[in-house]
Amino acid sequence: INLFLSQVRLQKGLPFDVKIPNKTTLKAMKDADEGRNLSAYSSIDDFVKKMRA
Repeated sequence: INLFLSQVRLQKGLPFDVKIPNKTTLKAMKDADEGRNLSAYSSIDDFVKKMRA
C-alpha cells in the first residue's frame, strides 16, 4: 500500500491508465456473470487445442 501511495504522489494521480470497457467487452462481462455463452473443457489440452485453432 505504501508503494502504491508513493507512486500516486509521484505521478500526481493513479500510476496506470484507467480504461472504460467498450460495448463488446461489457456484453461479454454481462454474459459471463449471467452464465451465458460459456465454454467448458474436460482438460487443459482440449482448452489449448481450441485456443490454437
